[in-house]
Amino acid sequence: ALELCLQKLTPQQRELVLSAYATGTRMDELAGRRGQTPMSLYKVLHRIRQALLDCVRREITRQELA
Repeated sequence: ALELCLQKLTPQQRELVLSAYATGTRMDELAGRRGQTPMSLYKVLHRIRQALLDCVRREITRQELA
């Protein structure tokens, strides 16, 4: 379900999530490369993670009903 939901993100959102969770990534450096403050980056990631959680829950429910 998570893989399916990751594919539903925009390419920019997917790239951000994958970059943020890559080994050795520092949020302050990632934020700087994106021209953001670390706090704004955390807020963006929080919204994306929430959208992923909602999507995964919907997909699991859909699969259980199928």
